[in-house]
Amino acid sequence: FFLLANFKKYGITSVCMISLALMLPGALLGLGLMNRTLGLTSVMGFITLMGMIMRNEILIFEHANDLVRKFVESHPKPEEVNDEMKEAYRREYNEAVRQAAYDAGRRRMVPIFLTTATTAVGVVPMILAQSSFWMPVGVTIFAGGIGSLIMVVSVLPVVYWKVSLKQTNVSISTEYKPIIKRKYNMRKTITTLLLAAAAVSPASAQQTYTLEQLCDSAQSHNATLSLARRNIDAAHQQRREAFTKFFPQVMATGLAFNSNKKMVQIDIEPMELLPANIAAKIQEIVPPSMLDQFIQPITFSMLKKGVSAGVMAVQPVFMGGQIVNGNKLARVGEDVSRLQLRMSENEVDTKTWQYYLKLVSLNEKLRTLNSVSQMLAQIESDAAMAVKAGVAMRNDLLQVQLRQNDIESQQLKALNGAAILKLTLAQHCGLRDTAFAVSGSEELPSPLSLKADHDGALALTPEYQLLEKQVEAARLQHRMTVGQNLPSVAVGAGYNYSNLFNRNQTNGLIFATVSVPIMQWWGGSHAIKRRKLQLQNANEELEDKSQLLKIRMQQSWDDMVLAYKQIEIAQKSIAQAEENLRLNRDFYKAGTSTMTDLLQAQLLYQQAHDKLVDAKTDYLKKLLAYKQSVGR
Repeated sequence: FFLLANFKKYGITSVCMISLALMLPGALLGLGLMNRTLGLTSVMGFITLMGMIMRNEILIFEHANDLVRKFVESHPKPEEVNDEMKEAYRREYNEAVRQAAYDAGRRRMVPIFLTTATTAVGVVPMILAQSSFWMPVGVTIFAGGIGSLIMVVSVLPVVYWKVSLKQTNVSISTEYKPIIKRKYNMRKTITTLLLAAAAVSPASAQQTYTLEQLCDSAQSHNATLSLARRNIDAAHQQRREAFTKFFPQVMATGLAFNSNKKMVQIDIEPMELLPANIAAKIQEIVPPSMLDQFIQPITFSMLKKGVSAGVMAVQPVFMGGQIVNGNKLARVGEDVSRLQLRMSENEVDTKTWQYYLKLVSLNEKLRTLNSVSQMLAQIESDAAMAVKAGVAMRNDLLQVQLRQNDIESQQLKALNGAAILKLTLAQHCGLRDTAFAVSGSEELPSPLSLKADHDGALALTPEYQLLEKQVEAARLQHRMTVGQNLPSVAVGAGYNYSNLFNRNQTNGLIFATVSVPIMQWWGGSHAIKRRKLQLQNANEELEDKSQLLKIRMQQSWDDMVLAYKQIEIAQKSIAQAEENLRLNRDFYKAGTSTMTDLLQAQLLYQQAHDKLVDAKTDYLKKLLAYKQSVGR
């Protein structure tokens, strides 16, 4: 709509929209070289690039249109020349379009280069910061801006020339100049209306989030909580692993072999097997011919192939309590992982509350600034009338205008701060965009309705429960160290099958084992003492930090009560500031008060409202801190 209202040509408007793709090659190449992926922050960079490229396109096309317009205005209308001159007029017009496109690209090259270069240099600190949030924005703007600079200056003039030639009949029509003259003065009005419509439509489409919704979203997308949940799963698997130690350990073995020759070969000398006296008698009695056959060595060979397989099961009967205590320790580890997840959730909730309350506070202060701005506008009008009537000095009007400038500056700072907070909150909560609003309708309950018994609430806090788990873990580790130095008893049974000598053979057995760590008792005694000292340290830490947790509860309660009283004081101050402002306004109109007094009353009114907003924000922060301190 903006471009169509500006150029009055569908072709040029379409080219402007399609040419936005010129930013993609450079931006994607830059993200790839810097090893960055497309995300929310890089999309923000693309949006900025769209504005840069559109600005450059308008610079080129607007200059080319001005040159073409000058040609049309300096030549006769087509209906004022004969048919022979129309063709010459058309050729001159086409040449004027080509020259206008060339001149627009040449003359606008330097302004486009300077603006793009300054923008690219401006985002270099974002790239050098190596921030996961800001670096993709800087890389996208830098690489996309440099890449689009070359293509915009070289491609767009040629595209303008070709598109304008196809629209020659429209360009040289007799209605061209009248349309420009009639609609040029309406351009600002049309643009203003379109801007208003564009500003209203996103606001009406904004999604409003409550504090509870943002907390749920943050806990679903937070990386720390995802890691804590995986740690719980790992601890659960470890507990299951420890439970398997109660059951028998079953082992199976198997062996099969086939050798190229028999693995066992024995040569036996018969005479060597006999005693010496008997061997001598035999040599005397037996004839030599028979003796040679008798004393020949005998060779035995076996085990060329065979098969052996067996299975054995061992059931621990007594392991000094290591299995039982190991299972209890694994269960404690799983409980600790859950408590750590709960503490991480509290930290994420605290950060979400902080971002949310800051954004709500800025929105409330913006409303106050808008109200003050309206008051100042009325005061300025009254002061201007008084100056014209000669009953007031021009200095009064200047004081009001200076105050208006200060309010406008505060509004800009608040808007910028709200935009940054929206970006931070969107990244923290995993929101896709920043086109959202916050409800800001949290109730302010009385502190008395939240009071808890601190002694009874101590056991509900995850910090105290974690300390108790540390004591329990130290006690179980001490018992396991004692068990490692006690005898262990196990029973088992086995079954074996073998076929080594071409004969199947099976056998079974049952057995019992007793293992006594005799040589480990010396070192084991020191290990037991070390574990005992660690258990004493854990108990003392539990006692000491329990007192600190109670002190934190009391301090959080006192801070919350004080913050609630600050709200009551701020509400009284608002009533007093409103009455003071009303009286000073009446006194000024009556001429009994100065403009300085009136502006001071208006400033006190603004400060009173800001203090109420800050007091409410502080109370909600203290309320969350107290709830977490008592384990709610």
